[in-house]
Amino acid sequence: MNESKTNDKKKSLRLVSPRLYNYITEKLEDKHNIHSYDLQIDASLMDEGIEIAIRFGETFSNIETKFFTHEQVKEISKEVKEFVAQTGEACTEVLIDDYFKIHAP
Repeated sequence: MNESKTNDKKKSLRLVSPRLYNYITEKLEDKHNIHSYDLQIDASLMDEGIEIAIRFGETFSNIETKFFTHEQVKEISKEVKEFVAQTGEACTEVLIDDYFKIHAP
């Protein structure tokens, strides 16, 4: 990543874009029963947009990342909605697998 293109290191999405953070957490909870404490959502703010990184799983070792332009974030675009839906499906699978690993005899 080019140094001039990024303004800072990763920060919580809640600080970078509270509206997008609320959208993601609400959709994941409503559609997949995934709560905000099941996730770590970080963002890297760049000149062209924001790179979102959603971590999940027992040790938050699974990650889904995607870059969105400022316009896509502002309007909660179709691409943002698709990313949230795909992440929800992946997270659900991981959380179920983790549950059965913990409770396996």
